[in-house]
Amino acid sequence: AAAADRRRFAYESAAEQLRVASRLVTERGGAPTPRLLVELAQAELSGGRLRAARQAFRSAADNHDLSAPGDPVVLAEAAIGLGGIWVFEHRLADEVAAFHGLLRRALDGLGATRPDLRARIRLRLATEAVYLGTGTIDQARDALDEVRSTGDQLALAEGLSLFHHVTLGPQHADERRPIAEELVTTASAAGDAVLTLMGVLWRTIDLLLDGDPAAARSLQELRQRADALQVHAVLYIVSLLDVMAALRAGHIDEAEAASEQCFTRGTEIGDADAVGFYAAQLLVIRWLQGRSAEILPLARDVAASPTVVARDRAFSAALAVLAADVGGPATDEARKELDSLVAGGIDRLPWSSSWLVTFFCVVEAAAAVDDERAAALAYDLMKPFAGRPAMASLAIACLGPVARSLGLASRTAGRIDEAVAHLEAAVDESRQLGNRPFFALSQADLAATLTVRGAPGDAARAASLADEAVAALDEMGLNAKADRIRAARPGPPAPPVVAEVGVLHFTGGTWDLRVGDDHVVLADGVGLRYLARLLAAPGVEIGADELAGPGLVGARQDVIDEKALHTYRDRIRDLQEDLQEAEDAADLGRVEKLRLELDNLLEHVGAQMGLGGQSRSFADERERARTAVQKALRRAIDRVRAAAPELGEALLGSVRTGSLCSFEPGDTLPRRWDVTGPR
Repeated sequence: AAAADRRRFAYESAAEQLRVASRLVTERGGAPTPRLLVELAQAELSGGRLRAARQAFRSAADNHDLSAPGDPVVLAEAAIGLGGIWVFEHRLADEVAAFHGLLRRALDGLGATRPDLRARIRLRLATEAVYLGTGTIDQARDALDEVRSTGDQLALAEGLSLFHHVTLGPQHADERRPIAEELVTTASAAGDAVLTLMGVLWRTIDLLLDGDPAAARSLQELRQRADALQVHAVLYIVSLLDVMAALRAGHIDEAEAASEQCFTRGTEIGDADAVGFYAAQLLVIRWLQGRSAEILPLARDVAASPTVVARDRAFSAALAVLAADVGGPATDEARKELDSLVAGGIDRLPWSSSWLVTFFCVVEAAAAVDDERAAALAYDLMKPFAGRPAMASLAIACLGPVARSLGLASRTAGRIDEAVAHLEAAVDESRQLGNRPFFALSQADLAATLTVRGAPGDAARAASLADEAVAALDEMGLNAKADRIRAARPGPPAPPVVAEVGVLHFTGGTWDLRVGDDHVVLADGVGLRYLARLLAAPGVEIGADELAGPGLVGARQDVIDEKALHTYRDRIRDLQEDLQEAEDAADLGRVEKLRLELDNLLEHVGAQMGLGGQSRSFADERERARTAVQKALRRAIDRVRAAAPELGEALLGSVRTGSLCSFEPGDTLPRRWDVTGPR
């Protein structure tokens, strides 16, 4: 019955049949045979339940050792299966040693028999050695050729998938795609739906890593196949790619909620990278939000975690970026991490799926702490990969185009014209990638670089680019990034504020604000009430939820209702039909008009929808409070800026918003305030 279920791709049902059989044997006082346990493990692995598969394969190997005489074929199949569908699923030193020992024991047990199994074991050992740094790609390639020589198509398909996994570094970009296509062809011919699915997965990741527009269509095919087969390990990767797409689209809060769901899913199935993938996505989100201080402790823990590949320095480099972003005393930590990377031989950092992300972080940190040497070294190493996106691992996060890193590195090294050229390319490539946050950041970086260059026309162009970047970042809720760009805008230095005491009084329904010679009268508003609380306690952090009070608590509220959604869908369908008629009639003018209307409508609806086509909903209570307080304070300060620009700019630079809000006056505003609020 289990075999029949597997033939019709019902892997969960097959596994359940075998679990029942194993339970019945145990209830009758016996022990499940190693062969039964291997078949159970293979069914679990086909369904993508990685932890359950590992447990069953390990039990099969243990039971084999207790049986006399053992079956060397069963032991070999258990050893091979224990490796899972990825390379390096075993991370702790004792687990790695035990797994590799089992593989070698199984290889010895086969003797001269079963060349297909011997070749599969040698390829697994070779690919694992690449990850450990004890083997090379060429050795893995030779092992793959040995598998190919056996003539076993299923063994070859499995081997192609493993070999593809160890070629994810950018230097192997040209080699990867043919491997993925051969995997799809080989697995399909052999009738193995799961290995065919793995081929589609690798092809999709290759397209994403190359920044190829065809990735969207391939991802849709991958989603449909994985859903039909219910291979949970692949569905987990698809959900991670959805988070990446949401981040590219600028839906930051939505991406964060989805990433948390991915983490739960990944830990449930037993993916060895669940913690690393979640940490990587959360680090990107917090960095974009300007909340690096909140995530810095997690970055330290992950960088030191034994579950992270020991030779992978991406999290150490990320720690340098976050520490530099926090600034102040943390800048020393950033310099220490950066110095460690450079001193160890930055040109000798091992190739891996996170290589480009590692160097993205090196450049970002070098630019923040003005390390010309690190920036110049990183530039030379990244230059061959211009034109590609900087993506993490299995394309789970996109940090914009490599061109942006090249631009920042050039500017830090003092090569300003070169930096402008790279950053202009970064703006264009970010637009093509559809990466809204990094499109805005690239615009801001270009604006800052044009300001440094100061050629004729640069100032006006820089101002326009900065304005666009600020507006886009504010729209995406990335207000801290926007504030930094505002603060960095060139202009005459503001005169120091010499007043010893600031005054903010509420009288007769209006607020009276006085600082030195500046005097502003403002109508009441919730943002001014929040501002009064902060000014009354300089340097004291007050929770956004405390400022907002209980009024923001509420149930889920959809951004777009069902009736409106049906109306939009009907109009989209009508436009698609009209567009087809116009194209058939070669009516180019009408085609252009209809396509413009359709694109605008799809973009509008898409902005209102969440992952999986569900209506987006407003964030949870704490996040709503943070967002509401941040926006209210910004509106209040903008009103001050409109009446007293210099005072408004000083407030903008002194009011900190986020989960915790505070007023940090520095040298530009009084530290003592006379505040009287509404009674």
